[in-house]
Amino acid sequence: LTTKQQNELFSAVANFLQENNFSESYHSFITESKLELQKSADLPEAGNSLERKWTLVLRLQRRIEELESQVRALESDNLYLRKSSTAKHTAVSPESSRSLPRAPHLKQIQGTGGCLTRTVFHPDLPFLACASENGTLMIWDCISDEFVFRSQVHSASIQDLSFDLSGSWLATCSADSTIKILKSTRTAKQPEIEGKEYTPSQTLRGHADVVEGIAWLQDGESIVSASRDGTIRVWQRCTTNCSMTLDAHSGGIRRVCVEPKGQWIVAGCDDGVVRLWDLKLGRLLFEMRGHSQTVEALAIQSQASCPQDIACGLQDAPAPNALGETKAGRSQVRC
Repeated sequence: LTTKQQNELFSAVANFLQENNFSESYHSFITESKLELQKSADLPEAGNSLERKWTLVLRLQRRIEELESQVRALESDNLYLRKSSTAKHTAVSPESSRSLPRAPHLKQIQGTGGCLTRTVFHPDLPFLACASENGTLMIWDCISDEFVFRSQVHSASIQDLSFDLSGSWLATCSADSTIKILKSTRTAKQPEIEGKEYTPSQTLRGHADVVEGIAWLQDGESIVSASRDGTIRVWQRCTTNCSMTLDAHSGGIRRVCVEPKGQWIVAGCDDGVVRLWDLKLGRLLFEMRGHSQTVEALAIQSQASCPQDIACGLQDAPAPNALGETKAGRSQVRC
């Protein structure tokens, strides 16, 4: 340890002994360590500094064990692939493939208290946000295996939730026709902050029916929501005002996705049509048809070239076509 680190460690230990009324040990430690007594304001956050450091060490130790387990699995897969290559086999065993989840599961979350409607990982921290049918929002710490936040934020089922890119804000939408915005007290730069992880910040009202989908724009200041009332709305987080309403749908909207650069958005609708909108112009660009029933889920390729092609000239841009079709069964497919 450097001299500075050693002094901080000694100060933290002295603080711990003093705060827990170990008077004799405290004075003996001060004498033997030759630690100069300082004002409490100069010491690293009084009292719980040592506990925080210890908790952080335990979390890091669990994370290291998980990573070591993943490394062993990857080494096993790599060995299998090299053997397959030597034997001139192209197929990869399902048991050895890392492309699909496989048993046993790494984690199991218990105590959710109801049917979950949506789960989303935090962009930076090992947190998993879980939405419930009873309107309860839960934030699960995947390292400590405990809930860091749990509260009923809506009066009806939470249909969707989304973190902004920084992870500082979390938006939820519900069957109660409202959108809630929560602010996080913990970020990737300050992962050790304790206390209430998320606090309600704003409530957005304006939709006339269930709000099914929600997504953040890249700037972290705007939110896009989709509702069964057939509209897409763009909201400003700071003012809670609706800055744009897109209304050209014959039925409800079940899901909305925003292109990473924020140039266009895609909506999946009850009528089986996927609609592409220019967000800056507020104009419908394309209607992609092919599904015979409600479109429940959407995803956008992170490096898609479609936005650039559309921006070059709307009149000459060809309508998008389906590249393929996969039939996974006779029942509904939801993601």
